[in-house]
Amino acid sequence: VRDGDHFAAIDGGSVTIALATAIDHPLPGQVVVGIKTEDVDAAAKAVEDAGGVIAKAAYDDAHERRAVVYDQFGNGLVFYRPRPR
Repeated sequence: VRDGDHFAAIDGGSVTIALATAIDHPLPGQVVVGIKTEDVDAAAKAVEDAGGVIAKAAYDDAHERRAVVYDQFGNGLVFYRPRPR
């Protein structure tokens, strides 16, 4: 999957590896684990409730709903759900 010159992903079924430029990367300069979930808002809230921080509340972009969080250990995570095509 490719989106212009700023995002590319290889989908291996249960695992997807993606590369993104600063335009589409949620935390530029950091390795980020993306976790596909049915309820992005609830996943972000669960991290916050466990002592983490919501860096960017859930929002919709052209391809997915996503939220960017830091867990209680400072690791960056992205929760996402693809938008219907």
